[in-house]
This record gives sequence, C-alpha cells and structure tokens, in this order.
Amino acid sequence: MKLSDKLTSCCVALLLTLTSVSAAIRTLHSIKDLKTINFGQNVPTDSLVLLHWFANEVDIGNNDAIQLTFDPNSDDYGSHLYRNSEMLLEPLPRYNRYQYYTLGNINRDISQRLPDHILNPRPEYAGSNRARIIVRLREPNLGRSVSQTIAQVYITQHYGEYEHQGSRYDPQHTYRVSINLLRQLRQFPLEEDDINTLIRLRDDYGSNANDSELWQIINRWSSLACLGLLLVTVNQKGHRSHSSIEAAITITADNSESDEESSESNRIRLLRNQNRPEPNQYRSECNECSYAKCAKLSCAIVVIVVIVVIAIILWAVLRRSG
Repeated sequence: MKLSDKLTSCCVALLLTLTSVSAAIRTLHSIKDLKTINFGQNVPTDSLVLLHWFANEVDIGNNDAIQLTFDPNSDDYGSHLYRNSEMLLEPLPRYNRYQYYTLGNINRDISQRLPDHILNPRPEYAGSNRARIIVRLREPNLGRSVSQTIAQVYITQHYGEYEHQGSRYDPQHTYRVSINLLRQLRQFPLEEDDINTLIRLRDDYGSNANDSELWQIINRWSSLACLGLLLVTVNQKGHRSHSSIEAAITITADNSESDEESSESNRIRLLRNQNRPEPNQYRSECNECSYAKCAKLSCAIVVIVVIVVIAIILWAVLRRSG
C-alpha cells in the first residue's frame, strides 16, 4: 500500500496545481490586438499609457533580447518582487534564476519616478493606480551591475475596490505582451511632435485621423503627440466620422484646460461620445468575453480529463495491490 499512498499523494499534488493555475492568458501580438480591448471601460486607459512608456524604456536588441534598463530591486518606477502567490502566471521552475517583478505603482516611495504624464493623467482616463506591468526576469550571473534579460512581459490590473478582492490581480484582464507589440509601440516615440512622423504612423496603423486632426493632436499633446495618436488609434472602433475623432482627441488630450467652462465642455463631449453607438463596439466586447469563456472552458475540460486519468490509475494500483 506504500506505493499506492505515494501515488495518491503525487496525484493530489498534481491536481491541486492544475486547478490553482488560472485560465490561459491571451497574448497580444500587435496594435490591432490592442484595439480589441475595451480601454476606458473594462480596462483603464492608463494601462495602455504605462505599456507605451515601458516599451520605450527597455532596450530591445537585434536578437530580440529585451534588457531592463533599471534595477527592480531598488523600487525604481514602483517596482518590487512579485511572488505569484495567487498563481496568476505559470509557476517558475525550481532551482532557476528567474523571478517575477511588478512595476507601475505610482504611490510607492521610489528613487526613479515614473514620467509626469503617468503620475498625473487626465481625470477622463485615470485608472486609480490599478495598472501594472509584470516582467519575468532572468537574474544575471555577475551581480546587479549587469543588465537583466526579460523573458516575458505581461500587462495586468488590480481588481477594483468594489470587487472586494484585496490586492489581487484580475486574471480576466491580464495579457501577455509579445516582442512584436513592444516593437510597434516603440514606433510611437516619446518626445516627438513632428507632423511627418504622425502622418507615417497614421498610415501604418490605420488611424482615421486626417491631417487637420493630426495638427490638433500636436497642439494639445506637444512632445507627447505620438502617444496621443496611439490612444486615438487604439480607441477607434471600426470606421468613425471625423467629428468622433475630434471628440476622442479632446478626451485623451494631456493638457488640462485651466478654465472651468472648457472643462465642463470636455465632460459633456465625453458623455456624448460614450453614448454614441459604434458599429464594432458590442462585437469587440463579445469577442473578449467569448475568449475568456473559451479559455475557462478549455481549462475545465483539461482538469476533468486529468481527474478521470488519475482515478483510473488509482483504481488499477489499488486493484493490483489488493
């Protein structure tokens, strides 16, 4: 019976591991994939702003190696060790030099501060400090002076306070970010307000903004004009009229109006824009929900199959030993 007891313990451990790991995490491969996420609704828009900053902050080599440019153990940019205790991500192999780190906490007392457009976003797309980036790092062999290689990148968010989940991350709105998406986001540089750059980005990534609207973005966002164009591009759902794009530019613009009347006008435009039906809005919401349901169903099927296999093995062992 000793063999059967050991086998039972192993099977139970395997089952607990399988049932504790979250549903499959979707990978975002391109800006086109970003357009399927409901930024500003299910996911705060500052998640996209944080990801854009991160893509421009890291170093990406010709061999696709992603190097971190700061030390996450020093709390730079709100970073700290993430132990994955709720099994949000795949467990790290034992006896390895990999660790998960999370970054983006704007309330953390840190030496390297996040840029001002992240620390002080407009109220229309502020996310209550919920957005986070998680990286899987391979620790260097020669100490912290050597840059650390990033093996995986994720974008996630804390649950909202109303969901009463404490400080846990929301698995339904956790996404893995491919190196191709990071490269595309780097095409929208920080500190760039050249009209020719915006025209090229508009044409390359399918924005409906015309030249006049690009100038509006430059006037409102100045050196962050490429970020403004990125938000407009990602948030447009299908074909939109130019008046709708103008509303989006106003909503996502980074310089707040000092005058109370303009602020009130912006809020009215925001409400009108949210209430305006868009052709693909409900389709994208359905696609996101369908993906989450399919992922959960797939995991449930895998767990059921494993349970059946374990039961058959136990029955065979017990029968032989009995």
